[in-house]
Amino acid sequence: MKKLLIVGLMLICVNIPVVKANVSNNLVNLIPLEIGSAKSIVLMEVETKEVLYELNAHKKRAPASMTKIMTMKLVLDAMKNNEFTMDDILTTSNYASSMGGSQIYLAPNEQMKVEDLFKSMVIASANDAAVVLAERVSGSEELFANKMNHIAKTLGCKNTNFINATGLPTDNHYTTSYDMALIACDLLKEYKDIVIPYSSMYESYIRTDTNNPFWLVNTNKMLKLNNGVDGLKTGWTSEAGYCITTTMEKNGMRLVCVVMGAETPTLRNSDAMKVLNYGFNSYELVTLKEKNEIIETESDVLVNPSKYNIVTSNKMCYLKNKGESFNEVTYEITLYRDKIRNQEYENIGLIKAYIDGKLVDEVSLDLEEELRKSSYLEILYKVFISLF
Repeated sequence: MKKLLIVGLMLICVNIPVVKANVSNNLVNLIPLEIGSAKSIVLMEVETKEVLYELNAHKKRAPASMTKIMTMKLVLDAMKNNEFTMDDILTTSNYASSMGGSQIYLAPNEQMKVEDLFKSMVIASANDAAVVLAERVSGSEELFANKMNHIAKTLGCKNTNFINATGLPTDNHYTTSYDMALIACDLLKEYKDIVIPYSSMYESYIRTDTNNPFWLVNTNKMLKLNNGVDGLKTGWTSEAGYCITTTMEKNGMRLVCVVMGAETPTLRNSDAMKVLNYGFNSYELVTLKEKNEIIETESDVLVNPSKYNIVTSNKMCYLKNKGESFNEVTYEITLYRDKIRNQEYENIGLIKAYIDGKLVDEVSLDLEEELRKSSYLEILYKVFISLF
């Protein structure tokens, strides 16, 4: 009887999802959460990409329209590289107009602004709009998918393979809740100010300059609950089940929760909210250094301006349990002076933060402004001024 009881308890423990210990900060919280029907979940903090909760985090599953999170990233990357702008007009190909599923019913050769296409993809999960954008970035959806997979690998995704830009059902198109969280965190860390104004809209319109304006309604019904959720993307196919990558920010900390394979939209949303609430109730983010904070000011007569500031390329943060105290933070700074003298202004050094001798964060260092080599006369003048 005793043996049967022990075995039963072991089986119960195996099937209760628990909070993942935060490896870098030694956050140990083995608190079970009662999950509805989700097959896979990850809760991740955006700045540190620390996993705060997981359930089958590395199980490969069909992502459905959450695929479009990577599509958003590549489109915004292309705009950041000045390949096109939100005001550019794109023409719909025959292929793009043939997409099924969620769509805005683009006709072959129909023209539309990038902004309206992007908005349609983010809010209404429009497959035709996503393919028009993908074709603009890479020339074809196939080439775009190759780029998606390349970028996924650079972000640390190890169990992801994209075949299309939309998430429409097809063989060998998969990811995991962990990989999807990595992609979402990267998107939000780089482009939050662009994405959130669209992903937080519950409704909007396109084709407003025509006699038939088209109403966009957000597929993310969590936006209506006034709970602070402001994105990011839902998904559903019969294979994938009900999925969502949702995000919210509170007290300076932004979390991303990926839920895959839920049985109903209600259970999906309930699981996501339960996990998000757990994260905000249990953890807090401490900012150690702001982005572009001056770390050092140096002088060098060989460059102009000869006095320059070295700044952080990103925020430095420490994720901790609520109520946890910590000792003074110490920093280790390494500068690559050959890069500075060669007029490179990005990644010219590294700063590491330690608490109790443990590395908690590190970011690269940049120059606050670009430098140029001083001319011979400028060097002489600077030396003369320094002497007198």
